[in-house]
Amino acid sequence: MRTYATFTGGPCYADLDIGESAPAPTGAPVKLLGVGYQGPVGRPGCAELGWVTVTVGDERADIPLGWWRTVGGVRIAAELNRAYNTEPERKRWEHDYWRLEHDARLQLSDGSAPLAPVGRYAFPITWGGFGGSNWLTKYSGSWGLSPTHEGVDIACPLDQGMVRAATGGRIVYVGGYNTLAEIGGPGIVVSIIGDDGLGYLYAHMSRLDPHIREGAQIAARQAIGPSGNSGFERTNVIPHLHFEMGWGESEDALLQMLRPPWCDVTYRTLAFRVNPLPYLYQWFQEYLSWEDEVMG
Repeated sequence: MRTYATFTGGPCYADLDIGESAPAPTGAPVKLLGVGYQGPVGRPGCAELGWVTVTVGDERADIPLGWWRTVGGVRIAAELNRAYNTEPERKRWEHDYWRLEHDARLQLSDGSAPLAPVGRYAFPITWGGFGGSNWLTKYSGSWGLSPTHEGVDIACPLDQGMVRAATGGRIVYVGGYNTLAEIGGPGIVVSIIGDDGLGYLYAHMSRLDPHIREGAQIAARQAIGPSGNSGFERTNVIPHLHFEMGWGESEDALLQMLRPPWCDVTYRTLAFRVNPLPYLYQWFQEYLSWEDEVMG
């Protein structure tokens, strides 16, 4: 077992083998009983479907990959170790880069991290072509030969959608654009510390709205820039928004995730990335049910 640092009043991560337990911030032991994997079915796009089985005290529950569930007063979000992926090449790369030698990674919290209330948060891109399940192209965590992918990719044709702030806050970084030779890179990046205390990163817009500048305040649903593929112009990567979320013990710690070099956040940095997927699912359902504004 490897347990990441527990932050004051906040969640922690734990890498567990089957049969091992880790303490949650509430003090309750969380035990991993088993894992499941079904391959790339049952979720939008290419997202994988897996689950973990845990107990907290006398309560037992199955938790789908990329979602959360409250068990015994502990909110648990789950990720499978990619060793359960069936592609040999992907296994090799992920072992070499991530060296995740445990069966599952759990995020454990007392529930104090915010859940998205209706009307306060917005799905971070508008496009008239979105349907019930066609927006997700890549979920957070390692993926293929991209071992540092720490966000969710939302597909949208070039310049046909508008990236917008999921919640209000302060713009703390505008820049980016490392193309990494012919491989691709972050392109145009905007980072925001939200009014909720979380960090938000948006990447690959084709250009920026004129009001976007470091230090400026931004409101929820305010335009950031049109959808694009900046950083990937010399590749065949489809246009998409790369969206990240993070939580930090302090603003300085949070800024480590939101500004270059965008290195992986570890237990040494007093900050961690939040899996955006469950939040995006909720915001997207709200987007379908009551979104009626003109794009942008």
